[in-house]
Amino acid sequence: MDLQRLFQMLFNRVVSRMIGRAMKLGIDRMVGPKPDRKTMTPAERTQADQAAAMTRRAKQATKFIRRL
Repeated sequence: MDLQRLFQMLFNRVVSRMIGRAMKLGIDRMVGPKPDRKTMTPAERTQADQAAAMTRRAKQATKFIRRL
């Protein structure tokens, strides 16, 4: 294996990880900080649970799309 291919593989790996980390961070920033469950009403809790489920699905979708 020549040196150029080795550098290209290393570069691709680093860029791929940086993109993955940036996508995760972007989703986390869009969602915002987790609210305190003790001060929530039951309706707010269900809404927070739904938001957490959507966040998990969004992260799974980005992970799947990056692997394509």
